[in-house]
Amino acid sequence: MNPLRTIAWRNVRRHWHRSLAVLLSISAGFAAICLFEGFIGEIRREFEDGYFYRGMYGHLIVESSDKSFKNLLDDIGIFLDMDQQSALEAFFDESPEVDVYARFVHVAGLVTTRRSSTAFIGVGHDVAKGVKLRGEVWKWNVVEGEPLYQSGGEADINVGVRLAALVGCRSEWRGALYRRGGGIFRHRPLHCETADVQLQGTSLSGRMNAVDARIVGTIDSGLRELDDKFILMPLELAQELLDTHGIGMYVVRLKNADAISGFQTRLSAFALSGGIPIQITRWQDHPVHGLLYRQTMSLLSVFRWFVLSIVVVIVWMTLVTTLTRSVIERTREIGTLRSIGYNRRHIVVLFMWEGFFLAALGCALGWGLVALIAAGLEAEELGFDSGITSYEMILRVSPPLEVYVLVALFLVTLAMLGAVRPALRVARGRISDALRHI
Repeated sequence: MNPLRTIAWRNVRRHWHRSLAVLLSISAGFAAICLFEGFIGEIRREFEDGYFYRGMYGHLIVESSDKSFKNLLDDIGIFLDMDQQSALEAFFDESPEVDVYARFVHVAGLVTTRRSSTAFIGVGHDVAKGVKLRGEVWKWNVVEGEPLYQSGGEADINVGVRLAALVGCRSEWRGALYRRGGGIFRHRPLHCETADVQLQGTSLSGRMNAVDARIVGTIDSGLRELDDKFILMPLELAQELLDTHGIGMYVVRLKNADAISGFQTRLSAFALSGGIPIQITRWQDHPVHGLLYRQTMSLLSVFRWFVLSIVVVIVWMTLVTTLTRSVIERTREIGTLRSIGYNRRHIVVLFMWEGFFLAALGCALGWGLVALIAAGLEAEELGFDSGITSYEMILRVSPPLEVYVLVALFLVTLAMLGAVRPALRVARGRISDALRHI
């Protein structure tokens, strides 16, 4: 074994009380960084799963390239016609990469009962394919009543829980709605003064149109600002309200996410050769549908670097201060080592090894602390209000292995570099002065 490494390990064991502040600061810094990264990772996964499964956005959104993408409803008249749909669906059916695709139409107007009338934003979709897009964990997507795939009526609708209250439905459920990764499959009765409503809107020809609908369930849209106006309906009902057979967009989910780029290239070439004006976008990059996700992740990224910079500065200051004091207190030991043949480089390497061992021990303690806190949070399932989502999010932290490794490497490097300057300053002094140091 390298003698400098041996001496460094002996010194760490013998003088551990002198370096207790370093151990505690590194373990606390390690735990803080890993816990925060684990929290950010859970928020990201929650949003991505919410969009991918619950929101039925799949991997790719295919829509007319004539849209200006100002907001969800500005381009409500820009549709893919029947011929374009036939060509695209033939391509989807023949593509081995495609797992499932579904058609979507966005509508807006008024939902009216005998007593009230309020604005709504609706999403019409292929109900059977929508179930496949949501997957098993989000198959059951209603708070009370029945999901559309179970009720089966062409005029059946699910409305946002707050919109339901505005049109005379009351919610009596007070239990948990979600478990980790999906909704809780449980039938909860729907209580409405009347389930029959009328949807009013403007058709593509510019005339007022109205269709009768029946509320069969209430739905949590996932976003607080949508719950008082959101309606999920069959595609055919939305097309009837707009008086069209066109659709606003396709959502395509592939069997393998690694095939997105190649499939996107092939689909673009096919559409170009057939004269079909389309734009293919991942939902994360979509100007409208992915906007909130990008804004949220950008805000969390700024917050992350702010927190990490504070943690790093605190750890660095503690390291430098403690190691400097430790080196000064051991000046006579350094003089003795110099007198028996160790040069300045050896002294610096010795204290760098001590910094390495201290940081490694601190990271090990921090790792145990993170595991303990993560297990406790998982068991308690503490909820918190995110301010964006309409439901209570569960506080969880689960940093991936690479986060542990990268943070440990960073802190070990920081500790080794922190030992260089004080060790070099003492090692540069005269040996006689070091031996006389008190």
